[in-house]
Amino acid sequence: MIYKNALITTKDEQFLGYLEVDDKGTIIKIGRGTTNKKGIDCKKLILMPAFIDSHTHGGYGFSFQEIVNENWQNKLENYLEKIHQHEGVAAVNITTVTDTWENILKISKNLLNLKNTSILNWYLEGPFISKEKKGAHKEELIIPIEEKHLNELNLNKKIKSIIAIAPENNNNELLKKFKKHFYYTIGHSNCYDFSKKFNLNTFDFFTHFYNGCSSFDHRQESLVNTILNNKLSKNFLVEFISDGIHTTKEIINFTYKNIDKNNLIIISDSLSPKGLENGDYWLGPLEITKKNDIFYLKNQNKIAGSGMPYNKILNVFHKATNCTWSEMVLFSSYNIAKKFKKTNKFGTLKLNQKGNFVLIDKNFNIKMSFINNKHYTNEN
Repeated sequence: MIYKNALITTKDEQFLGYLEVDDKGTIIKIGRGTTNKKGIDCKKLILMPAFIDSHTHGGYGFSFQEIVNENWQNKLENYLEKIHQHEGVAAVNITTVTDTWENILKISKNLLNLKNTSILNWYLEGPFISKEKKGAHKEELIIPIEEKHLNELNLNKKIKSIIAIAPENNNNELLKKFKKHFYYTIGHSNCYDFSKKFNLNTFDFFTHFYNGCSSFDHRQESLVNTILNNKLSKNFLVEFISDGIHTTKEIINFTYKNIDKNNLIIISDSLSPKGLENGDYWLGPLEITKKNDIFYLKNQNKIAGSGMPYNKILNVFHKATNCTWSEMVLFSSYNIAKKFKKTNKFGTLKLNQKGNFVLIDKNFNIKMSFINNKHYTNEN
């Protein structure tokens, strides 16, 4: 199949051209200009690598917490089909909230049966976090990390898990001991004076920057100060929810200008009722309320997560910053694909590799997506 008359966009450039994939979904040609060969006319819309939402708890009625039960595989497949088609998302991290340790081990065991290549890793956003910055996590289930926890999680060799850590409440030497087996993210932490007590090199990510952490302080080194004041290593990624609700458009633009483009990734932090009607739902053991594109803890004004589709979150960022389309490739797929050494499949458009790409208009409306050798369309 040939996709022609498209604005082909990579992390490095954008040009009018065409792209051809064979019947196995492999990219066999990328050309500049036009072609007379038969194919899909992309009408000068933007063709770019399909997106990666690396921090999401589910959507369309499916929660990753359900992996604790049997018969979750079909629900996962249905969820992935929806985000492939409607959001242009090719891959995600399975993100779970704080739960009982028994349930966490059940999820770990069940993930040994995971077969879908659209799942990159398992992201444990709890229980090793701060009670002061717990957000939408059940406080009585929050615990400090122990060696037995890491040993039990390490029994699953199929994926390299991402573990959210509040540094001030956990054993830093223990984290270093298991560093080669896990990714660590600074998350839900009320830490101050991080640079005096810890080392950023121990960590790989920062969980939803600005949210669930010690806020900017003009006298002390908060975690926001730590990220903004330090030159981040090329392997450290800062998550950012750019829905215009978790962070304002002014802060979105400020963040774009003050964090290196190679260190920033856009996430949704979406919850399982994303795509469903407004109303009350459950987030693990906590009851939440959906109001349009945002979730709150029930009967509280505390944000619990996002209900905005990933492509719309990207649109908010792009409009707020006026960044280049190539930069949007970095933020929406390439940076995280590079971190996980998956650029042979995600975040790039290259000859002789599997094609995973989307066709969008300037407002990030998904016109078409090609993911895992399947063509999806949203055109009438």
